[in-house]
Amino acid sequence: MRPGSFEACSGTNDKWVGFASYPGATMLCCQTTNGLPHIFSTVFASDDEPARVKDFYREKKGDKTKIEDEGARLSVTRDEENHPFLSVDPVAASPAGCAPGRATQTLITISHSPPFPH
Repeated sequence: MRPGSFEACSGTNDKWVGFASYPGATMLCCQTTNGLPHIFSTVFASDDEPARVKDFYREKKGDKTKIEDEGARLSVTRDEENHPFLSVDPVAASPAGCAPGRATQTLITISHSPPFPH
């Protein structure tokens, strides 16, 4: 994978990084930034409307979780070492390099920054 670009995903690690996996969502593309910290992002596609996906993540809110509803976008962060971040966006926000299917209505992006070894 070229750093900074969205491409097909590889590897078998947990792309949901501890967030609840959304039922029926399919992995669309991944990105790795090449700076400090490294940030790994995975975009999932859902045929469900954004409001339904947002409701799912509001219901899954746990301890040390912060939710911000920014109109079209819902952002979810957890206070953990790898700084996990999840966003729910309408399909119109698809990043370059990701090609959602015709039925896709919602994108779920999960990013995290693994701990830097000292």
